[in-house]
Amino acid sequence: MVSDSGWEFDIVIVGGGMVGCALARALSGAGYRLALIESTPVDGSHHPSFDTRTLALAAGSQQLLERLGVWSTLAASATPIRQIQVSDRGHFGGTRLDAAEEGVAAFGQVVGAAALGAALTRNLDQLADLTRLQPATLQQLTVAADRVTVTIQIGRGSQRLSAALVVAADGGESAVAAQLGLKVWQSDYQQSAIVAQLVSERPHRHIAYERFTDSGPLALLPDDSAAVGNGWSLVWTAHRQQEAALLALNDGEFLRALQHRFGRRVGTLMQIGTRTAYPLRLRYLPTQIGQRVVVVGNAAHTIHPVGGQGFNLGLRDASTLARLLRPSALRYDGRDWQFPVTAATGAGGRVADAGEAALLRRYQQQRRPDQAAVIGFSDLATRLFSNQLPPLVAARGGGLLALALCPSARHRFARRAMGLGLG
Repeated sequence: MVSDSGWEFDIVIVGGGMVGCALARALSGAGYRLALIESTPVDGSHHPSFDTRTLALAAGSQQLLERLGVWSTLAASATPIRQIQVSDRGHFGGTRLDAAEEGVAAFGQVVGAAALGAALTRNLDQLADLTRLQPATLQQLTVAADRVTVTIQIGRGSQRLSAALVVAADGGESAVAAQLGLKVWQSDYQQSAIVAQLVSERPHRHIAYERFTDSGPLALLPDDSAAVGNGWSLVWTAHRQQEAALLALNDGEFLRALQHRFGRRVGTLMQIGTRTAYPLRLRYLPTQIGQRVVVVGNAAHTIHPVGGQGFNLGLRDASTLARLLRPSALRYDGRDWQFPVTAATGAGGRVADAGEAALLRRYQQQRRPDQAAVIGFSDLATRLFSNQLPPLVAARGGGLLALALCPSARHRFARRAMGLGLG
């Protein structure tokens, strides 16, 4: 039996992962009736995003989390990145980025996904304008000119919701995008990311390493949750056919194989925690809006972890959408959205309809350049640095050397890596 009573909202967010929760927080207090639909239990213990992985939060993402009021609960467990060293295994060329040269305290912070998930979900139930429907699963979307009807399975029954706008933040296999039939462009890299925490002989000194190898990038991020001063978070990209053999190695064998590929920049690699592998692919929706629907985060784009930009990109999606949706950000004058404004209403205008086509087009226009740049960089870097053809080897070595020798190029690269002014 399907129930219809009293379930009308302005905005329904499908997906209570990190991007969905961040968006709910960003929209709270803006005058909307909000609903958040998530299929996992409220405690978040089974949410696939809140796992043992670590995230490299760009400086811009840290600023966004500060504005959402959640950074204070994360700061004590975060590890700042103050230098980034990039190299190409077995070839000349490399570069080094220093936060001091950019006039910032750190390029970003390394945080655990579980800790970040806990911070974003903490006290969500206390937001008076948010109804949290969890665990609940999407069954059907029905789109009309002025509303979207969302049918969910909750408990033993079905419930019908109505909203002016549905936001799909439901991950890489988005049920919303599938129901809408949105075109998906995807490419399998035939690679896996093996992630783990480890301890080294020498202290990390807040340096992050990105080392390109013939099987893909290998990253070591300073991570004090593994061991204060000597802990690291590892992301080792390997060919898919190598995954099983690498996971089957005992800890000593795995550390020796890793040492051989990474070198001795941090001395002897001494201890390693549980290893987990994730398949890597590029997945992108060229069109991320529909009638009264918008797709954000991993539901809109799943990218290679090179550079650690995936979550940062999704958080900028949420930030941009929230900025456009808050009534103090814009007004509709009967023809188009007016930017900038300082009041929600007045001069014949009205508070923005959350699902207006003009607003959604504005969102897609604003997000497209950032998404294209990050997706293009991650895809090109993955393919270029995994290719051992001599002309490409020489070209990328020259590129890294030029980056090292040109302060203005390093500055532009660093600003992009920090995600400043993009969300």
